[in-house]
Amino acid sequence: MTSETSLAIMSRASQMLAEATTVQKAKELKDLALTAQDWAKRKGMGEAAIQHCRSYALEAERKMGELLKATERAKGGRPEKTGSRRTPVSVAPTLVELGVSKKESSLAQKLASIPEAKFREIVSGAKTIAQVRKEVAVSTAFGPPPDPNAVEKDPNGRTIPGKLLPLWIRRNEMQAICTQLSKIRTTIAEAAHGKDMLYAEINQQQIKAALDQAYTAIKATMPYCLCPSCQGEGCRACAHRGLIGKFRYDMVIPKELKQ
Repeated sequence: MTSETSLAIMSRASQMLAEATTVQKAKELKDLALTAQDWAKRKGMGEAAIQHCRSYALEAERKMGELLKATERAKGGRPEKTGSRRTPVSVAPTLVELGVSKKESSLAQKLASIPEAKFREIVSGAKTIAQVRKEVAVSTAFGPPPDPNAVEKDPNGRTIPGKLLPLWIRRNEMQAICTQLSKIRTTIAEAAHGKDMLYAEINQQQIKAALDQAYTAIKATMPYCLCPSCQGEGCRACAHRGLIGKFRYDMVIPKELKQ
């Protein structure tokens, strides 16, 4: 196959994907790309050809996810009763009727939810889908970076000095860790309640105690306010960071300095 022929095929394939307006068509193009990828591997056509097929399959799967998000689908359960037998029931297709499994639908829609720049990293092979999804999840948990020039105040109404703003802003990191610990604790509890054999050897009480201890320790040290003892300069009361956690604020700072 010449380079001109290869370019012509890729150009036509891209056009077909751009013109795909149904979930079924996007899935068909994805399946064809995966078949071509497997064929290229078996024929030893080289990494470039394999990567072309892989990239196209990802593009088609993302398109499928976008179409699935925009497609109204029939919900489970019994159809609603109507006053007339002639009233048509919902014609929205089910996943089965679309020829897509629940797993395929979930993966495609997750791929469609990844920001374009991050998706390009997956297509290029620079990062895996798992790596990008983890980065996106962390970014979402932390929220958008706040304006570094904005005036930030603590719960006591004291303005956070500019030199401490980067540290103050990073409180979100600790909150995200606490959130994850809570989710893990819930997962373990639900597994124990449902007698999930995957977790059969886990000592639920021991794990819960460890998670509770970790959660409490992280939550306690999360920056709560400007240190009243040093006004942000750094001292023993705030572990020399200028900001103090809620536990230390309640237990270490004298009452007169809290006013």
